[in-house]
Amino acid sequence: MPVAGPGSFARSSRSGSGRVQVKTDIRNHRSQRAIAGIGATYEGVRRRYQRRDDGTVRDTVLFSVTAEERPGARTLLERRLGVASSVKNSDSLATARGLCLL
Repeated sequence: MPVAGPGSFARSSRSGSGRVQVKTDIRNHRSQRAIAGIGATYEGVRRRYQRRDDGTVRDTVLFSVTAEERPGARTLLERRLGVASSVKNSDSLATARGLCLL
């Protein structure tokens, strides 16, 4: 299961992306709280979006972080992960912490 890390924000900034999109299963309330906790905006539910491993069809909750919101969201995410803002290569650090970055 992919986890968004600070590197996701760095890559989206370098690529000129206007937004980062974050999705989670509608049943995963813990992830929804964590995603909202970094300042991502709730955009709604994509109904019957994809199949789960067990074959059932899931609804997916969609959040986003725009380019303007990115610095604040990245700071909050770094705090939650205990990552220093001064770290140049957050992808490597996050990978060392066992995260698979989007």
